[in-house]
Amino acid sequence: MGLRFTHVNGASPNKRMIETMGSGAGFLDYDNDGFLDAIVVGGVPEQGPRLFHNEGGKRFVDVTAASGIRTPGIFGMGVAVADFDNDDFPDLYLAGYPRNYLFRNSGSGRFRDVTAEADVAAGGWSTSAVFFDYNGDGWLDLYVGRYVSYEPAREPFCGIRKDGWRSYCLPDVFGGISGVLYRNRRGRSFVDATREARVAVPEAKTLGLAVSDYNRDGFPDLFVANDRVRNFLFRNRGDGTFEDRAELDGVAYSDDGAARAGMGCDFADFDNDGNADVLVTNFETEGAGLFRNDGRGSFTDVANRSSLGRRSYLFVGFGAKLVDLDADGRRDAFVVNGHVIDNIALYKDSVAYRQPKLVFHNTGVGFDSIALPEDVSAPSVARAAAFGDFDNDGRIDVLIANNGGPAELLANVSSPDNHWLILKLVGTRSNRDGIGARVELRAGPLRQTHEATAGSSYLSANDPRVFCGLGPRRRAERIDIHWPSGTIQTLENVSANQVLRVVEPHEVKQP
Repeated sequence: MGLRFTHVNGASPNKRMIETMGSGAGFLDYDNDGFLDAIVVGGVPEQGPRLFHNEGGKRFVDVTAASGIRTPGIFGMGVAVADFDNDDFPDLYLAGYPRNYLFRNSGSGRFRDVTAEADVAAGGWSTSAVFFDYNGDGWLDLYVGRYVSYEPAREPFCGIRKDGWRSYCLPDVFGGISGVLYRNRRGRSFVDATREARVAVPEAKTLGLAVSDYNRDGFPDLFVANDRVRNFLFRNRGDGTFEDRAELDGVAYSDDGAARAGMGCDFADFDNDGNADVLVTNFETEGAGLFRNDGRGSFTDVANRSSLGRRSYLFVGFGAKLVDLDADGRRDAFVVNGHVIDNIALYKDSVAYRQPKLVFHNTGVGFDSIALPEDVSAPSVARAAAFGDFDNDGRIDVLIANNGGPAELLANVSSPDNHWLILKLVGTRSNRDGIGARVELRAGPLRQTHEATAGSSYLSANDPRVFCGLGPRRRAERIDIHWPSGTIQTLENVSANQVLRVVEPHEVKQP
């Protein structure tokens, strides 16, 4: 496909922790031609990011040189994509150490560095980032997660003091650092709203982020996956502030009350009950967490009731998403894995550095582990996983960034018998991407709830379009779109197997 990229992590005998955490990947249609382009984030400062143009779903062409995207001086980490200035073209935010970059899309195939004028460089070791409109003003705000308080020149020694046994440190030996919430000032610049919004938590060690209006009060909430400290669930109070409900609502810890090593995460409704659930990947012997939302403000970890928890138990999970891979109307789970200690075999006989990908099929009553073809399941040191339909065939594909290795593009070749819809939302009164819109679909007995989001997984940006698997049904009888502005739009008798552009109407309809 022409998507040739090998990540350079700068691995050294000093075992600098930043070398092992990998870099991001993302899908975006930067030129609005209807096909998802791809971006992969470099590792060492000398490498930089790479932008690939999608030539009609047939191949990718490296257009980095002409794009104007340069990130001098940073070790690359995450990528976030959204139209922050509402001009119809998706913009780019690239996170890393010791600063970040914001690029405004000119619409002509070039991007301009506007980091300084937008005042969003952050600082420290940034990881995942996500755009969402937390105050409902129609302009996308930005939350940047940060990992640990870090200086490569002062890397502590971890492991056994004999030749070849030095290892990468766990985050326990570093202090935490709060994420940063930037409020959008009508597409011109941003202001640091972290303290006024009450999301300043200095003990954070953030790797994954996901957004959903999980209590359906009309305001987007933020889930934060932290490494070896409790997770956060910032519930939006609707007045410009948040309240951390993770402990009260049951997503802060494992079932036995332990803080796990949260890496990747997603916020989506896996059981089609209308409530957004939480998927979190963790460290070896912890297993993935799948927190079911009961709709009354409480979550229960149900991962171990299926193969999801058991099969993931011995692996170190990173990128992950609840996504309908076979368009049967139920979200499956896809998880990529890879250890963070490259010489882990010296310490544990049963654990490998390179690890397989895991796919779990949603049966409606649980998740069954699915065997992948040998060339796809080959173990790697996977980190980011971005999800999107790059060839518009109604099957969600996966772009994987491997630490110190080549990127992988997995084309979904599931049976085409099931039907599907892809909705590209265009906001008018809401933000232009329609981020935060809730989509309620009815097709025969099938009921689904989706939310338009700008990112999840680990260091990744996903296809912003809303994907609806319909199974054997050839049409959706009714689709209600609850736009962030309050507008409610209804579509009826929508034929399957199409990418449908939906523009927000200007009038407000009451439910």
